Amino acid sequence: DHVFIRDEAGHGDPRPEPRPTQSVQSQALHYRNRERFATIKSASLVTRQIHEHEQENELREQMSGYKRMRRQHQKQLIALENKLKAEMDEHRLKLQKEVETHANNSSIELEKLAK
Repeated sequence: DHVFIRDEAGHGDPRPEPRPTQSVQSQALHYRNRERFATIKSASLVTRQIHEHEQENELREQMSGYKRMRRQHQKQLIALENKLKAEMDEHRLKLQKEVETHANNSSIELEKLAK
């Protein structure tokens, strides 16, 4: 009167479990099959399924909106990084020219002072 029951992953349960009575089995089967194979669905079941479907659609739309916002934000970050790199290069060139100018001026003044 004991049977090994497999779980959904397919692994055997090493502990034997008592087999349920016939009436409990038939009730469980009836309950499981009622929603799957019923030809006429109750209004509450239909409205619940519609509501679940709408919730899934809302979540899917939210996720796609979130992903779109992330992509847009990534593009904006890359554009800003490129802009700032260009500004940094521009400032670097300006400072290099300024240093060269000061170096030339100071060398000219040193030559004047040496004379």
